[in-house]
Amino acid sequence: MDNKVALEVALTNINSTSKILSDNPSFEIINSNLSAVRLILESQLARTESTVTVTTPTAVTTPVPVPLPNVDTRVTSLESEDYDAPTQSQSTISINTYRIEEETTAGWTVVDPKETVKLTKEEAQEKIDALIRTQGYAPYRVRVVVDGQR
Repeated sequence: MDNKVALEVALTNINSTSKILSDNPSFEIINSNLSAVRLILESQLARTESTVTVTTPTAVTTPVPVPLPNVDTRVTSLESEDYDAPTQSQSTISINTYRIEEETTAGWTVVDPKETVKLTKEEAQEKIDALIRTQGYAPYRVRVVVDGQR
């Protein structure tokens, strides 16, 4: 299974899990963690869609997965190994900027073009938390997307 398909399957599973557990007493905590994972997977999926690689077919053997002993695999924020690593080109450092989008009947749209675009990762996290806590946005209907670079 290629990376794009794996990411799409993972996103579908997260959405299904969120719907199934909507009556769970700890739904807000569970959904908050699932939302963080969803954001990471969506950003990785966006990166795979913008990258084209040509490979030659080779024989592939799939190793049997081995369970990790006592390892906490929960994601608690938007951080991952290379999620927001600044890139350096010709002695200038670029930092990713982010925008917050909501899912509407017209698709994914920017929440507020003046307030939720060109944000740092920390600003985006604060704004999305505020939208969910104080303005009643459903966590599964908002997302953070890479907007560009500074």
